[in-house]
Amino acid sequence: MKIGVDISCVNNKITGTGRYINCLVSQLNNFEHEIKLIPNNKDAEGKNNFIEKLERLHYRHYKQSRDFTNANTDCAIFPNYFITPGYNKPAAVVIHDLSFLTHKQFYSYGFVKYYNYRLKETLKQNPVLLTVSNHTKKEIEKHLGVKRGNIFLVQGYSNFTSTSIHSENRDEKYFLYVGHIEPRKNLTFLIENFLLWNEFRRKKIKLKIAGELWIKNKKTKELLEKYGSNKKIELLGYVSEEQLKDLYKGASAFVHTSFVEGFGFPVLEAMHYNLPVLCSKGTAAEEISQPDSICINPNDPVDLILGLDKLLIKAKHRKNSNREIPFSPKLMNEQLFPVLDLLESKAQKKFYTQPFKAKSGEDAVIKTLLYANLFNAGIKKEELLKNAIDVKLSNRELNNVLTNLFNKNEIYLSGDSVFINSGSHNFYIKEKKNLSVKKIKTILNILNRLPFISAIAFSGGTANYGIDNHNDVDVFIITKPGTVLIVYLLIHLFSLLFRVRNELCANYLVDENNMEINNYRDLYTAHQIISLKTFKNDRYLNHFFSQNKWVKTFFPNFEFDEVGIMPSPKIYKSLNHANKIIKFFYRTFYKKKLTNSGSSSIILSDGIIKLHTNDHRIKVLKNYEEALTNYYSKKLIESKNHSVEYIEEILSKVG
Repeated sequence: MKIGVDISCVNNKITGTGRYINCLVSQLNNFEHEIKLIPNNKDAEGKNNFIEKLERLHYRHYKQSRDFTNANTDCAIFPNYFITPGYNKPAAVVIHDLSFLTHKQFYSYGFVKYYNYRLKETLKQNPVLLTVSNHTKKEIEKHLGVKRGNIFLVQGYSNFTSTSIHSENRDEKYFLYVGHIEPRKNLTFLIENFLLWNEFRRKKIKLKIAGELWIKNKKTKELLEKYGSNKKIELLGYVSEEQLKDLYKGASAFVHTSFVEGFGFPVLEAMHYNLPVLCSKGTAAEEISQPDSICINPNDPVDLILGLDKLLIKAKHRKNSNREIPFSPKLMNEQLFPVLDLLESKAQKKFYTQPFKAKSGEDAVIKTLLYANLFNAGIKKEELLKNAIDVKLSNRELNNVLTNLFNKNEIYLSGDSVFINSGSHNFYIKEKKNLSVKKIKTILNILNRLPFISAIAFSGGTANYGIDNHNDVDVFIITKPGTVLIVYLLIHLFSLLFRVRNELCANYLVDENNMEINNYRDLYTAHQIISLKTFKNDRYLNHFFSQNKWVKTFFPNFEFDEVGIMPSPKIYKSLNHANKIIKFFYRTFYKKKLTNSGSSSIILSDGIIKLHTNDHRIKVLKNYEEALTNYYSKKLIESKNHSVEYIEEILSKVG
C-alpha cells in the first residue's frame, strides 16, 4: 500500500507538531508499505514568516491534492487536523487538541472560524481519527460527538536522552520553560508568580523561557516589553536542538503552566533529562507526567507558589531515576498497527465489494450458498434466511426461490441443509481430530462464573457445526471494562492447566467499551459476527449486535433484539493497571508475531485482543470472488440460446 503523509507544516524550526510528524514518519517506515512525503521537495515545506505562511496555506488548499494524485497514493495521513481540499481517498487525521473550541478566547475570531470550518469539512469525509492523548480523546468525544472506540491513540516519543544528572553546584541555577509564546501558555501568570516566589523566598533562581513568539497580539507584546529586561527572566526565543539539549542538561527543574495541552513534548523531554516537572492540572501534560510531577491550578497563584516550593525541594534531592517512560518508538509502532489495517481495508475496496450486488432473491441465495461452499458446507434451511446476502426476503419469498432453484437443478438438499451444485473448489477443509470436549466444557463453565466476563459466544466453525463437530473450539468474549488482558491470561492458564491450549481458541476478546468493530467491515467480518452463538448472556451479545448494525449492509435479514446494558461498576477501573502490566507481558510474548504481522490479524490493546495468527480473511474473500466469477462465467457460456437481456445481465455480474 502506498501511503502519503502530509508534511507541509514541517520546517526548519521544529515545533511539537513537527516532532510528532518526525516520529510518525520514522515508525511508518518500519512497516511494509511505501511512504510518500507530500510535499517531497524541501522548498515547499512550511516556513514561518507571514508571506510564506500564506504560500503554505495556498499550497494546502490548491496544490497539495494534486501532489497526492501525482504520487498515486492509496491513502493518506494528515498529521495536522485537516484533510487537504480535493483529496477524496481514505485518510487518517491527527487531532492534537481542541483548544480552538475549548479556549476560544486565546485566538482571533477568524482563526476560530477557519479551524471550525476546516474540521467540519474534514469530518464529513469520515476519516480515521487519531489523537495523541487520552485527554484529547475525551475532548473529541465531548465536543465532536465521536465515540471513543472510533478514535485511535497514536502517541509520539522523545529521542532526547541524558545518561547522568549534572551537579547542582553549577554557576547558575534556573527553572526552564520550553514552548511557544502565546496566550494559552499562561506565561504572564507563570512569570509574575515566579518573581513573587523568588522575592518572597529570597532565592537566586532564574526562569529561562525558550520558545518562539507564536501569536503576536497585545498580550504577548506587553509580556515581552514588561519582562524582556528583567534579570531574573531570560526570554531566549527559538533555540536550536543542541542549545535546547544544553538547556535541559543545565536546568534545575521544568515548569509548564499552560491552560491547555494536547500532549506536551517539552514535558516529555524534561522527563528524559530527569528534571522535576511542574505542570497544570486537567491537561495532557498532567496525564503524561504523572505520577511524578507536581500539578497545580493554572488560575491559582497560591497553588503555583506552593508548587514551586515543592519543585525546589525535588530539585535539591534529585537523583538518577530508573523510571520507565512509556512513550517510545515501540509503543507508537504498536498503536499504528490497527490504524494502518483500517486504512488498508478502506483503500483496498476489492476486499469490501464483491463483483456484484445481488438484486434478486435467486442471486442472493446463489451468493450465500457459494460462500458456504467455500467451507465445504451447505446451510440449514432455517438458517438460510438470516444468511441471505444483499437482499431482504420474507420466508415465503425464500421458499419460492428455493423451489425455483431446485427445479433448475441449481441446488440440492442433503439432510436438512441446502447445497449449491457447483464445481468450485472448497477453500476450507480441515481434518477431523479428537477434541477434549469434556475438559473444554469444564473451562467454559469456570469462565461462565467469572465476574470479569460479560458474555461468551461460540464463533467460526464452532458456531456453525457445534462444539462436538469441529476440530477446535472458537470463542468470542466480551469482558468488563479494562479487564480484557486479565481474562485472556486466565483462559491461557486454564488451557495450559487442562492441556487444551491448541483446542480452545479464545482469539477475539473485547471489553464493554470497545464493542464496535472497526477493522475490516466486509462480508467475511460481517458473517463472523452474525454467526455468533451465545454461551453466556444473550443480552450482552444482542447489545454487541446493536453496536455493529453495519453487518445488515451485507445480511439485511439478520435480526436481533435492541437492548441496552447497565454500565459496569467503576470498581473494574481499579484493575486497569493490572491489565496494562499483562498487556506488556503479552506484547513481549507475541513480539515476533506483532512485528511480522502487517494486518489486523493480531491486535493487542487495552480493550481489544485479536490473535488470529492464521487469518484467512483475505484468502476467503479472494476465493469467494473467484467462485462468483466462475459460476456466472459458466452461466454465460451456457447462455447461447438466451435473450440479449439475459446475456447482458450475466455479463454485468461477471464484471
